[in-house]
Amino acid sequence: MMDAQQPTSPPDRDLRRSAHVNGLAGLGLTLGLGLGLAGVLGLDLTYVPKALATYGLILLVLLGFLPLHWPRARLGPANQVTLLRGVLTALLVAMVGEEAGAGLAWTAFTLALIATALDGVDGYLARRYGWASPLGARFDMEVDALLVVGLALLLWTLDRAGPWVLAAGAMRYVFVAAAFFWPWLRQPLPPSRRRQAVCVAQVLTLTLALAPILPAAWAGAVAALGLGLLGYSFAVDILWLARRHAPWAVSVPQVHAAPARGGGRDKGQDEGQGRTQGQSWAGWRHWLALAAALWLLNAALSFHGRWPTLWVEVRWELSPEIALLVLALGLAARVWGRPSRRMIAGLAGVLTLLVMARYTAVMAPALYGRPVNLIADARYLPEVVPMLLQSAPWPLLLGLPLALLLLLGLIFVGLSWALRRLADALGARAPRRQLTLLGGAAVAVYLAGVASPRLAWEQGFSRPVTLALAEQVALAPLVLAATEGELAEQGLASSPMPGSDLGRVRGAHVVILFAESYGAATFDQPRLAAALDPARADLAAALAETGRGVVSALVRSPTFAGASWLAHASFLSGVEVTEYGDYARLLTQGRETLVHRFADAGYRTLGVMPGLRYAWPEGAFYGYEAVLDAQVLDYRGPEMGWWRIPDQFALARLDAAELTGGDGRPRLAVLATISSHAPFRPTPPYQPDWGRILTADPFDPAQSNPVQITSATTEANILTDPGPAYADAVAYLFRVVAGWLRHRPDLDLVLLVLGDHQPLAAVSGEGASWEVPVHLITSRTEVGDAFLAEGFTPGLVPRRPALGGMADLAQAVLRALDSGRPSDIRAPGVNVTGPLGQPGESGQHIGGVQPAG
Repeated sequence: MMDAQQPTSPPDRDLRRSAHVNGLAGLGLTLGLGLGLAGVLGLDLTYVPKALATYGLILLVLLGFLPLHWPRARLGPANQVTLLRGVLTALLVAMVGEEAGAGLAWTAFTLALIATALDGVDGYLARRYGWASPLGARFDMEVDALLVVGLALLLWTLDRAGPWVLAAGAMRYVFVAAAFFWPWLRQPLPPSRRRQAVCVAQVLTLTLALAPILPAAWAGAVAALGLGLLGYSFAVDILWLARRHAPWAVSVPQVHAAPARGGGRDKGQDEGQGRTQGQSWAGWRHWLALAAALWLLNAALSFHGRWPTLWVEVRWELSPEIALLVLALGLAARVWGRPSRRMIAGLAGVLTLLVMARYTAVMAPALYGRPVNLIADARYLPEVVPMLLQSAPWPLLLGLPLALLLLLGLIFVGLSWALRRLADALGARAPRRQLTLLGGAAVAVYLAGVASPRLAWEQGFSRPVTLALAEQVALAPLVLAATEGELAEQGLASSPMPGSDLGRVRGAHVVILFAESYGAATFDQPRLAAALDPARADLAAALAETGRGVVSALVRSPTFAGASWLAHASFLSGVEVTEYGDYARLLTQGRETLVHRFADAGYRTLGVMPGLRYAWPEGAFYGYEAVLDAQVLDYRGPEMGWWRIPDQFALARLDAAELTGGDGRPRLAVLATISSHAPFRPTPPYQPDWGRILTADPFDPAQSNPVQITSATTEANILTDPGPAYADAVAYLFRVVAGWLRHRPDLDLVLLVLGDHQPLAAVSGEGASWEVPVHLITSRTEVGDAFLAEGFTPGLVPRRPALGGMADLAQAVLRALDSGRPSDIRAPGVNVTGPLGQPGESGQHIGGVQPAG
């Protein structure tokens, strides 16, 4: 007699009709999305047929296992979601063999991420609405297996991992094939959370390895981690099946069952806590798992940054927070028993947030150049976020947040596993005592070292990230008060600006050009110096051609890698402003600035700020007669990323509107460049025709093609190696200055080119100084001599030591421009027409301070 629970007939007509309708809908979706992706990414004509063929294979799997869904008459929402995942998988698999590019990589990563995210949706729908069936489990497993195959193939073909990664996709199919030769491999396996977790981890690690933001070396390491977990899971299952197949397999359940039935000793140990975890601590495996869990927890809050990458490294340090956590949980477990699942999940969430804080704390000084203040720097997010949204390619904008969520998910899963192993140990008396003792000893040693620095015991511990967060919170009231102007009455210690009649520049136009992100790294870093040599040589040639000379120096910026306004304020006010609170206080004071000095001498004072798109009250503080912001400059050419306006246009507009003709008054113009601002892309093309740059069609068709201009953003790996992009941006600035000097050889000009700060440390190098170059370019010999007397040296390459800070430079400039002060106090034999390198070395002369002509 046939079992009534088994299907007695094929699925009915309604079920087949539902499967066919959904299958055809998926086919149409695959065709439409395939054609769209092929057009956007410029894929080969074979891409769409490959996607359709892969989807056809998925559809055959669905129809082949359709009888498992009996007696239901519809496919159901859970299987529809799985079918949608099949569409995304087909589109991803079809990308194997296509020409690699940033757009392809980001699209594949996004497809994989969406397919992975939907993996939990179909199971939830099946359980929530009662649509669970053997078909759903089998169909979901086959789609997962094909997704792993596609991810592994893409990692290999995109050179993200070696051919060994193909084992991740082949392992299941090899297991199935082996079952034909060894029938014992076909035996059913018991349900296992470990198997489910490893499957999810395998897909997540392969997806993360596919992210273009991750360097190839890291991608291989992440993929290898997933492959190792998968191999371990298969090995456990095969070993379990082999034991059941062995001649002594009958005795195995008895060996394992006996302690469970009796277990009097262990049960008595933990009876007061309601736990029997002590039974499981008789073998070495659990101690090994506990050791791995403790290592993972400690590494999560004690890692350091690996310069100059975004990666991290683990050192032989203990985390005080983890030691305190182990001690606290051990003491609590003695009273309340093993931590609950809810408590473990909460602790894993808190530790995940602390991992993010730790990463920020160790990476910001290395990559950005200074610590990030969560309170003070958060106010700039409304400006930074739009810049990233406009400058970055859309796959990066979509993929980066998803990649971050994926990474945080992996961290949460790993920490949850480690905390569960710790909780298991705390449920047994012996390991609980040992863990509590070790945690207490570590905390005691750390506190003793902090209290007695002579012991130096705390050197073996990492700096607590909670302490860094506490310092951030403690600074919050001061930062907020400074923002609201409540600290204005405290004042700022500074010396008054020296008097100066500016006689040495009387009648000349003076341009102070703040060169964005132009730092001493352009000389100190050999790679950057070599990349900029041609542009510097061209600038030197322009100086020689137009009868102008240059003297240079180094000064110390009050900021690093950002916050340019601190450098502007320090130089123009003569007050060294190093913090946002100082800047806020400064703006509340009625001080005379460098701009006021020029206005008193009869100059028309201008602030040229092409990056400004909003009201700028600082303009009134500095004393500008007019501010030429983005709206006034009225640029109508193609936009160059978030900053829109190329520096050449801003300089050309200033020249045409203010330095040509006019009312007869000389001009002081303070121009803040923006084209070399992070993220350094896209680099605008240089236009030799300075008249055309002012038109609505400033570039040739190839140059003005937005796709070509922005392609540099995707071609260069800005996040992992921004150096080449930065060098291009600074070289563009040199070409603009050289071109303008050639364009206006007759202009009576005193040009001060001043870096505002170093580029971020990922460019300038670990431990880079805060020094920036300053160049004085003019044809007035007496001005150059006066700057030489202040410590400048001939040529484009400045020498150390630095002259001081930005405020010191302001004092030096006013002294040098005063006609009543002596200037020619140079040592005998110093040649003002210095070489491109250091004075006295062989090199190309750049045309020192000498009369025009």
